[in-house]
Amino acid sequence: MSKYVYNGVADRLYNKVKRIYEELCRESKIDVFGLDFEIVDRFDKDSKVAVLKGNKILIRIDTIDLPDEALKYIVAHELAHTLCKAHTERFWDILKAICPEFERGKEILNNKLRV
Repeated sequence: MSKYVYNGVADRLYNKVKRIYEELCRESKIDVFGLDFEIVDRFDKDSKVAVLKGNKILIRIDTIDLPDEALKYIVAHELAHTLCKAHTERFWDILKAICPEFERGKEILNNKLRV
């Protein structure tokens, strides 16, 4: 992929996840001051599609092909990590408060990753 195409795809994905984040903030009445997104090629562990690092959610560029429901789950999941680092019962409660339909997005994501 050429640098120009990559940058165009990265910009498109950035705008998409930023819009989803803003929707989640409106719907759940939660906002994380200074939170931003960065689009990356990959992580050390290939199974990860996103990770929270400081005040940034890093998202793999190949998630551009995922449906909005899956991207919404990814953003909500990482947003929940700003309040609870481990996948405890509290984490899942927070995630459900942020995105009540997260299970559908998680299912879509898992099905896409298995292909």
